[in-house]
Amino acid sequence: DHKNYARAKEVALACGEAVLEIADGMNAGLATHHIGDVLQWYRQVGLREDAERVRVLLERRAKAVIGEMKPLRIEVPIDRERIERGIAERLDVRYPIVALYRLGEWCLPSPQSLKKLLDEGEFMAHRIMPTEIIGHMGLPVGMIGTYDEDEEGHIVMRVAEQMNFNAMVFLSGIEDWKRKFELGGLPDTPSIFDCSLIPADRVSLYREGMSAFDAEDYVKCIHVLVPQVENSLRELLKLLEVSETKTDDEGSVELKNMNDVLHEPRVREALDEKLWTFLKVLYADKRGINLRNFVAHGIAPVEAFNRINAGLVVQSIVLLSAIRPEALYIPEDEAPEGS
Repeated sequence: DHKNYARAKEVALACGEAVLEIADGMNAGLATHHIGDVLQWYRQVGLREDAERVRVLLERRAKAVIGEMKPLRIEVPIDRERIERGIAERLDVRYPIVALYRLGEWCLPSPQSLKKLLDEGEFMAHRIMPTEIIGHMGLPVGMIGTYDEDEEGHIVMRVAEQMNFNAMVFLSGIEDWKRKFELGGLPDTPSIFDCSLIPADRVSLYREGMSAFDAEDYVKCIHVLVPQVENSLRELLKLLEVSETKTDDEGSVELKNMNDVLHEPRVREALDEKLWTFLKVLYADKRGINLRNFVAHGIAPVEAFNRINAGLVVQSIVLLSAIRPEALYIPEDEAPEGS
């Protein structure tokens, strides 16, 4: 109501300043939560200068949030023999590329299985409490509601956790794979780059990135390969006869980014649910690992360039490499379980 707009500003400002005064005596974690609410109030009623003042305050208080957080250690029993046996079964095929694909597919989390665990599990906290995801700057980067309100958000969070665990299995499997096929590294895999999603002029970049992984140069590996995966996903749009471009607010035409591509309905329909979820959580979901956005915007901390994240990037390439002009022939007795 335009007649009450000035009054709305007055009310928002009065409430906001009262909350800021109370927040001044809180610990950093609680303070940033409430200061964030005030920021939203001010933005909603058009108090731009006051909103900017509150944003600066929010950033200042957030610097202490990480230091206040307490580490939580959870021991998870691991059946090493079962894992080693599972790896051996996936690698027990004739062709290196088929073995690598079977290993990568086996290490994909199942959203449906995780949903079943959430539905049937005795742990109830996710049903009654929302979850705030705190970034490395101490600021909230995502919010997941209660399970009844935000089932997808909780599944994304659980998939991200499972991906970090499964990555260790994938990395262990790669070492066994190298020994079995007597290959020096991933780029030595016969025909791995003969893929519809890897243009000929990009093969050298893929080789550089995967060689960096073998050399344990994870900074180079991630910086080189993540943009190539984004380009490959745009190649997928071509295969599906979907436009590669979008129009921005100013009417200019630009290429779709990874987030745009993954949320194209045709892409989601074309990809297996486990693979689509894996790619979204790894690269473009702020409730997940969100690696592409962290790297592309220069906000990934140094510790993000680690072996686990590099292994997940390599796993994504292995799985996407199965999309090729001619079918990747996998005999029935060599097909991944459940395919």
